[in-house]
Amino acid sequence: LVGEIAYSNGSAKLLAVANGIFFFFRMSTIALITFIINTNDSIWTLICIVIFGATCGITSSKFLRNIDETSAISDSAKKSVAEDIRWGLRDAVMRKLLLAGFMFNLAWIMTIPITSLAIKRGYDVKDSDVLIFTISLSAGSCIMSFAGGYIAKLFGPRRQMMLSYLILIFTSAIWMILPDKMPYFYFLLHFFMLGTASIWGQNAAPHYFLQTVPQHRQVGASMLVAVVTGVISGLTGILLTGGMLETVPEFSSTPLNGYKLYFCITAMLLIPGFWIFKKLTPLPVEKRTISKIVSIWISYFVFRRH
Repeated sequence: LVGEIAYSNGSAKLLAVANGIFFFFRMSTIALITFIINTNDSIWTLICIVIFGATCGITSSKFLRNIDETSAISDSAKKSVAEDIRWGLRDAVMRKLLLAGFMFNLAWIMTIPITSLAIKRGYDVKDSDVLIFTISLSAGSCIMSFAGGYIAKLFGPRRQMMLSYLILIFTSAIWMILPDKMPYFYFLLHFFMLGTASIWGQNAAPHYFLQTVPQHRQVGASMLVAVVTGVISGLTGILLTGGMLETVPEFSSTPLNGYKLYFCITAMLLIPGFWIFKKLTPLPVEKRTISKIVSIWISYFVFRRH
């Protein structure tokens, strides 16, 4: 659908703006829920919140039905999906993208959800405080989504995926030097960085996909991507994370040290995966030199003022 709305070279801005708006409302909603729960945390309050959320979800489907589509998507869907899947498994560029998507989602599963669990059990943080960190996570996704659109346009989506993956490795490795006392202000930055990594990877992957996969194969290829990076990566991440959380605490004296060891092992497991992102086929935008990128930025701000 993104490929239908925007040209391949304009998908970066569309994804950045759309996801930036989404995470802005997500952040605002979480902030509102946090305020309501802190004011009145009864079971009826939670029930009303759930009912309101379900109503919004049902209402949104009406707006989705009004989105205009060309016949290209339906025509592509009429073709054999198996042929596009076989093409995706044979094509070298597509195989590398599948591996990169698999590794990024695996890294996401092993880091972001477990970070919330670690500060709750390791530092004994209240649920209301966890919601505040979740707001910081959404703020990072919201703000850096807009900035990420320009980064992808100037440096390319491959480099953006590489940077987002490095952030996930860094935020895992840094757990080894965190103090035993809860560093609240640092974790606000920590979750902001996690939100940045999450949205940059989320935006860069479809941007790269639209520029490397022929349009007539995008429907079938997108299904293959969903299976590999969603289902297979998700199951792998759940099994690997669950197994580590079951065994790692046995080698630690406290829950916090157990999570520190978990993230240390996670960082070491993720480091070799960076090679997969480096092997992705570079796009033409990456041929720009630093001087060319600087001149583009200067021209952009000069013309913007006029």
